Amino acid sequence: MELCAGAIVNPIAEKIANCTVDPVFRQLDYLLHFKTNVNDLKDQGKKLVETRDFVQHSVDSAKTNGYEIEVMVTEWLGIADQFSEDVDRFFNEADGRSLRWWNMLSRHRFSRRATKLAVAVDKAIQGGSFERVGFRVTPQEIMTLRNNKKFEAFESRVLILKEIIEAVGDANARVIVVHGMAGVGKTTLVEEIARLAKEGKLFDAIAMVTVKHIPNIKKIQGEIADQLGLKFEEEKERIRADRLRRRLEMEKKVLVVLDDVWSRLDLEAVGISSHHKGCKILVTSRKDDLFFNDFGTQKNIYINILSKKEARDFFNKVACDSVESSDDTDPEMEAVATELADECGGLPLSLATVGQALKGKGLPSWNDALQGMKFPGEPSNYGVNKVAYLSLKVSYRSLNREEARSLFLLCSLFPEDYQINIKYLLMYAMGLGLLNAMSSLAMAKWRILSLVDELKTSHLLLDGVDNDFVKMHDIVRDTAILIASKMKSKYLVRHGAGESLWPPMDEFKDYTAISLGCSDHSELPEFICPQLRFLLLVGKRTSLRLPEKFFAGMQELRVLDLTGLCIQRLPPSIDQLVNLQTLCLDDCVLPDMSVVGELKKLEILSLRASDIIALPRVIGELTNLKMLNLSDCSKLKVIPANLLSRLIGLSELYMDNSFKHWNVGQMEGYVNARISELDNLPRLTTLHVHIPNPTILPHAFVFRKLSGYRILIGDRWDWSGNYETSRTLKLKLDSSIQREDAIQALLENIEDLYLDELESVKNILFSLDYKGFPKLKGLRVKNNGEIVTVVNSDNMHHPHSAFPLLESLFLKNLAELGSICRGKLPQMSFRNLKRVKVESCDRLKFVFPSSMVRGLIHLQSLEISECGIIETIVSKNKETEMQINGDKWDENMIEFPELRSLILQHLPALMGFYCHDCITVPSTKVDSRQTVFTIEPSFHPLLSQQVSFPKLETLKLHALNSGKIWQDQLPSSFYGFKNLTSLSVEGCASIKYLMTITVARSLVNLERLELNDCKLMKAIIISEDQDLDNNYPSKSILQNKDVFANLESLLISRMDALETLWVNEAASGSFTKLKKVDIRNCKKLETIFPNYMLNRVTNLERLNVTDCSSLVEIFQVKVPVNNGNQVRDIGANHLKELKLLRLPKLKHIWSSDPHNFLRYPSLQLVHTIHCQSLLNLFPVSIAKDLIQLEVLKIQFCGVEEIVAKRGDDGDGDDAASFLLSGLTSLTLWNLFEFKRFYPGKYTLDCPSLTALDVRHCKSFKLMEGTLENSSSISSAVEKVEVEQSSLRGEFERRESKETSTGKEEITTIVQGVVDAELIELRAQLRALVAGQNQMMERLAQLTTIPREPVSK
Repeated sequence: MELCAGAIVNPIAEKIANCTVDPVFRQLDYLLHFKTNVNDLKDQGKKLVETRDFVQHSVDSAKTNGYEIEVMVTEWLGIADQFSEDVDRFFNEADGRSLRWWNMLSRHRFSRRATKLAVAVDKAIQGGSFERVGFRVTPQEIMTLRNNKKFEAFESRVLILKEIIEAVGDANARVIVVHGMAGVGKTTLVEEIARLAKEGKLFDAIAMVTVKHIPNIKKIQGEIADQLGLKFEEEKERIRADRLRRRLEMEKKVLVVLDDVWSRLDLEAVGISSHHKGCKILVTSRKDDLFFNDFGTQKNIYINILSKKEARDFFNKVACDSVESSDDTDPEMEAVATELADECGGLPLSLATVGQALKGKGLPSWNDALQGMKFPGEPSNYGVNKVAYLSLKVSYRSLNREEARSLFLLCSLFPEDYQINIKYLLMYAMGLGLLNAMSSLAMAKWRILSLVDELKTSHLLLDGVDNDFVKMHDIVRDTAILIASKMKSKYLVRHGAGESLWPPMDEFKDYTAISLGCSDHSELPEFICPQLRFLLLVGKRTSLRLPEKFFAGMQELRVLDLTGLCIQRLPPSIDQLVNLQTLCLDDCVLPDMSVVGELKKLEILSLRASDIIALPRVIGELTNLKMLNLSDCSKLKVIPANLLSRLIGLSELYMDNSFKHWNVGQMEGYVNARISELDNLPRLTTLHVHIPNPTILPHAFVFRKLSGYRILIGDRWDWSGNYETSRTLKLKLDSSIQREDAIQALLENIEDLYLDELESVKNILFSLDYKGFPKLKGLRVKNNGEIVTVVNSDNMHHPHSAFPLLESLFLKNLAELGSICRGKLPQMSFRNLKRVKVESCDRLKFVFPSSMVRGLIHLQSLEISECGIIETIVSKNKETEMQINGDKWDENMIEFPELRSLILQHLPALMGFYCHDCITVPSTKVDSRQTVFTIEPSFHPLLSQQVSFPKLETLKLHALNSGKIWQDQLPSSFYGFKNLTSLSVEGCASIKYLMTITVARSLVNLERLELNDCKLMKAIIISEDQDLDNNYPSKSILQNKDVFANLESLLISRMDALETLWVNEAASGSFTKLKKVDIRNCKKLETIFPNYMLNRVTNLERLNVTDCSSLVEIFQVKVPVNNGNQVRDIGANHLKELKLLRLPKLKHIWSSDPHNFLRYPSLQLVHTIHCQSLLNLFPVSIAKDLIQLEVLKIQFCGVEEIVAKRGDDGDGDDAASFLLSGLTSLTLWNLFEFKRFYPGKYTLDCPSLTALDVRHCKSFKLMEGTLENSSSISSAVEKVEVEQSSLRGEFERRESKETSTGKEEITTIVQGVVDAELIELRAQLRALVAGQNQMMERLAQLTTIPREPVSK
């Protein structure tokens, strides 16, 4: 007994001793190791700062390269900043106390804090190890997929459009070639096809690229990759092609549009694989003999010219101001119009350009144009289509201004299909003097934009990637070069790879402009060009040697552009360019620029993205300089003192993402420039600059005369952002500087304002600008602990309107912000607001007062997140009731007429979007920095019928505590959410159901629904009288109403209580457009599609079910009968992809054989893994219809056979025939119960099988019956063998070339394993074919295929 008692008591006593003694020693340890603990914290704090700075630098670099930053990285930086502040606060408090040895209480407390904080900081440091900090965002759409206003619906073109669409939808047609003469509209047509395919979601990805006369494989690869979100770091074409191929194969269906192909292109070399059957290739070409034999069936479609009637109608439409279809139409004018249309030869390009050129002009101009087209007086050899040339020439001659004609010819000097930067057109035009001696750059900008619009209107220029770029059609470009050659100007333009670089040397004396691509050349010859005015040499960081006297014969040169070249030294002969006015050395490697100081007439100097470290002093001698561009010169550290102040003619200075070492002493042996030197530039009108130290600002008059600026004041700013306005200020400074005249001068006309960490500012509006920021369009405020409100008009006499032009308002991490508006808002305040985003404002209880909502008529996007005590978005409290012009507004209904996107996330206290009286959220204070909120879920509907969003398209509700989103009953006339297309609900733990049928019926346009981590949700849609807790039956009166009739995508994840996905009471038209269903981690679901859903989901294409522990069946099949006869079939389903992963209780995919009541002929991929209870995959009737099945993978399942034997009901048929004509890959892994394909006699034909992988299937028998058509299996094995043989040869070739990498050893070993498997498997299968039945028993006993690696 004592022994038993001791056995029990002793361990307990030991535990008690440990629990009492250990804490005592731990407290003593705090006292004894005070200094060590504090020093450890100091070291950890230093490491944290270093780690944070390292991550921040990586983030800055990623942003510069256009990457999106990972959320976890951004969150970690916030955590790191918080811990860094905690460490600083600790040492500030410690410095203010006496911590000598006799003050043991304080030493103990600080030592304890230091220990715990050091542990937390160390954990934060460990969390700062990221493999990457950002990612490239896959472009949502490419330029050509915008609404194509150029497409004209001619009858002939509509027919061709339908033919192309049919070809694109034809599974057998892999390549579609659209061919026809130049200018007939091929590109416009395929752009329309791409747009329609994008809108119709016919493909998972679409990429379009222009190939041109001489293909540049790298450029083609790069453009396709950009549109797929893929970034190349490799230079070798073969490696890039492999990466692009793998990226394309990630998309099930992809459309690649290759525009303007002149000759057969090696698509495999590009990275477009002939084995990817889901890849469609749409080609446009002027040739009709292009064939891509390796890609199977090709369909050629010819585009002819327009008929005479179509041509005449189109011409009259374009020139509608002059030719009217009315009774008083001038017959003579109509006759001339008919002749002009006929002369355009049925080419849409010619008709558009001529019609636009003559629009609004009289009969004499029309007759003159007609005579010019009938009797051109030009030689017959044009080099371009004659009709196109003549029509474009008419358009050219009809331009109103000589400046427009000159700019048109200038655009032809850029490479084919080039995105022309309008800023470069300005620099070139100024250098060449094309703008009638206009000396002001500001005026010249407006003139250039006006001329570009004129050329676009005349169809001589096209829109570029954005408003800063334009393009020129290749025919228009060729015509422009030809027109120039007929005039005094003569152009030499060579930019295609492989083009002959130089014509005969004696022709150079006549050239006025030369434009050359130099990527394939290392040296240029000397030549004499006495009339040359423009020289453009373009490379890609290409090393190029220029002869010493290269510029000796170019005294008339006005513009010199050497973009992208590595030039060891500019030739000394450059000093002979006495008339040079524009010099562009962008993206250049230039060790020595001292000779540039000799170019005294230089007015424009651009060094953008060059690797210059120090700006030469001689630049200061260029007193005629008007523009200096030093943007993106990341290595620039030195601008010598007094250099800038000598550039007295400078009007534009660009230093984006560049120099910021103002007022710094010695650097690289120089004393750096002072920002105050800008005071000496009387003509400065445009300035882009970063001034880290706000105490060194120049005088106010420098800023007041600026018409355009991007100025960053304060440290830690970067240049990221979309600069959509001409005046942007990023401001970060303390209170001692805020009222300085320099800052106020910038704020007067500011259009885009960023504010960070401002001190002593409580009211943004009247603290910074008492006039109400009349021109401000964008306001971003973050990281401030003192701002109380954005607008406080209390006690203001005759206040100005607040932010009358403001379009976007972003507020983040404003700890004391209690309201956006306080007091009476003047009329027109916030009237133009379009985007509002509020984040981490923990004292904000509401966003808008109800009276303010009436003015938000343009609001399109609203996002509120991470605001701990916000109770409502729109408040109607009497305390916050506001007036507009003294008129009180007190209505029960509010509307946001233009709101498209609403995002509410991580708002634990939110009770409703629009509440009359909000209840204060109780809180318990823990310490000075933490507050714990006790929040009861609100069952007041979050979105009541009092709020209407008639144009809302996207609604995201994440981590809210509301118990209900919509009220159960809505009036039949209520359509407050009728345009909603995407709904996402996540982490709303109190919601028991998503909506009632009444609400679902009102969401008539919903296309995408996502539900995630709503722990209590039992159903998605319920009837109005349904009780989920007591399981009361539904008595809905809406059984004949469709719900979610346009829903295409359904994603359900981590819904622990969800028992059903659908609602039986809805009409049969519900869910009929559903294409994608993804169900994950739903513990209570037992069936995915009940029987009543089978006739509704026939358009389903992709089904993915993962980690549903109770799931028993996917499709519940109950074949309906009537008087003993089966009713009408549902028909063919469109299901293409079926993935079932980790479903331990899944017994059936189809609960019974549908006997052709259901068919799945489109099924292409089936993958099951870790479905231990699954005994088979397909019923017989479905297995017989899998003609398009390509990939079948079964891994770690309890499957005994792939096809279940029909006849459980007594009607079985032992004879079966299976044709899997599309099957290319079959994988069977770790199927320990797997015995056979089908439990009976059968025929199996797999003519396309090329990959067979069987592992650990110990009970496997290929067939128990006869194998009547086994030759297909034999041939499949031979195909595998041949393919592996070719792969082995390729590996051996790589082995001989790349032995240094060591990769070939692994490749050879793996290949040996594959070979050994295949040899064994081939022997077994051929024995079967020969009728050696004894092999059947051997296969049945075989546990695995031997894998003995072959040594290298």
